[in-house]
Amino acid sequence: MRKLFANIITVVGSLLTLLLCSKWYYQTREIEPLVGIIAASMALLTAGVYYFFPEQEKETPVLIPITRPKTTTMTPEEKQGIERAIELTTKKVNKLRETLSLEDDPTRTIRYEEQLQAAEGELAALKAKLG
Repeated sequence: MRKLFANIITVVGSLLTLLLCSKWYYQTREIEPLVGIIAASMALLTAGVYYFFPEQEKETPVLIPITRPKTTTMTPEEKQGIERAIELTTKKVNKLRETLSLEDDPTRTIRYEEQLQAAEGELAALKAKLG
């Protein structure tokens, strides 16, 4: 499409169309030549935009290698803390599931479902952190 409007023949044809439609309009004062004037003007405007604002080449993205953080061994206290958090989060998930099964209000059901999804995500993250 860009090549079409950048082509000199297209620009000359649009100019010629614009001049002929303008002459036709000034002689007859009809509406039909206005359509040609508008179309030719838009073609010239598009050609001008493509000429003065050429398409920029796309930059190739620089790939940065993924470096994994150094794995450090957990201290026994950290491991116990994560295990305790997993235990509490598991209780929370089970309680939310139980409450959700008993709930009959749609608004509270949605709220409990969202809380359950968040708690399950938290539980998965804790288990992944523990290894």
